[in-house]
Amino acid sequence: MIGTRGWAERAARACPAPTAAFAALAGHVAFHAGPMDGGFVGEERVAPQLGGFYGGWIARRFVGPFEGEPGTMGR
Repeated sequence: MIGTRGWAERAARACPAPTAAFAALAGHVAFHAGPMDGGFVGEERVAPQLGGFYGGWIARRFVGPFEGEPGTMGR
């Protein structure tokens, strides 16, 4: 299970009418881990992706490299 705890203004994003290439995103909501009190994958508390721009969640089961760290812009 993936979930969040807490409340933060503008922490979630949705795309109700995506283009055909992203049709699978319709009806789903994405949460940025950074502004939340906590983001979890199962029982593991995730770390927000570095850099402030990206909304990714970093957990042990996810394999990088991850953009957001210094020197990774445009990878």
